[in-house]
Amino acid sequence: MQKPSFHVLLLQQEFGPFRRTFHLTLLSDSQHGLTLIDTGLPGAEMQILDFIQQLGHDTSDLKAIVLTHSDIDHAGSARALQDLTGAQVWAGLEEKPQLEGTLPPLRTPPAHLLAQLPAELALQLGRGSVPVQVNRTLSEGEVLPGGWKVIFTPGHTPGHLSVFHPDTGVLVAGDAVMVKEGRAVFPDNSMDVAQATHSLSRLAGLDVQHLIAHHGGEVSGGNVLDAWSSPERVKNRGVPGCPDTALK
Repeated sequence: MQKPSFHVLLLQQEFGPFRRTFHLTLLSDSQHGLTLIDTGLPGAEMQILDFIQQLGHDTSDLKAIVLTHSDIDHAGSARALQDLTGAQVWAGLEEKPQLEGTLPPLRTPPAHLLAQLPAELALQLGRGSVPVQVNRTLSEGEVLPGGWKVIFTPGHTPGHLSVFHPDTGVLVAGDAVMVKEGRAVFPDNSMDVAQATHSLSRLAGLDVQHLIAHHGGEVSGGNVLDAWSSPERVKNRGVPGCPDTALK
């Protein structure tokens, strides 16, 4: 059994009157170096590099950045980290145009939120992440350094992906699952609820023993997604804004 080496960074960021905590995952492989999954909002690069150094690594050990999707709270600091470290950016093909800036963001923060921010910050968030070169596109079932497997999990966004370690049951979910009050919950703000339901049911079939969600953090013990093991069970748990017909 290949045991994964990973660390979770609790990234706290403030923008205007708001404060958010994100959970980034740093994978370590003796041959490949470090792989970071997601990067938080713009401006997180120095916190991330400090975290890497606190673990005893050099910032040049960061070789790859995996983006689960193109939302600004995941891809926001990717360009800055790429510029500072030379790390490659890996992401799904479906959202490569948004990440590289050849198409507009899939979504931006709501107008009522932007109205509460300083004008310069509101403009930045309204434009989306700074475009970043995607050096490698990832596909379903692809194996990353350390034995981590790419799982295509669309729904929250069309090209969303998660990363799973089959030998140990560790899942880095991105926004395919969220955690509230210590339990796995259906992801907020999913663009396609039916797809997100199907993706969550797929993940539940993987026997996840340790879940890392970008929003909410970590949950361990047994199959932590068992309650979501079929679309019907998802429906019975009550998915906000999800009509019954979307679950069939």
